Amino acid sequence: MMMFFSNTGFMFELAKQWGALVIFAEHRFYGQSLPFGSESFTNKNLGLLSVEQAMADYAALLTWFKYVRLPDPSGAHFS
Repeated sequence: MMMFFSNTGFMFELAKQWGALVIFAEHRFYGQSLPFGSESFTNKNLGLLSVEQAMADYAALLTWFKYVRLPDPSGAHFS
């Protein structure tokens, strides 16, 4: 993820131009995100490794960011 972050200058240029915020999220089970530690890849826990779960995670992240993290969500634009 850090390699991708370090090589995405264009996104930061666009964000500055449009007054936007760039958010990088690392989905569980990828990179360093192991939700159950060494038990993450057991059959029981792999049920959470799905497209549906990833979308739900991102929806929860954006909702949290919009209503909890931003000091003034009225000025934020989410699409």
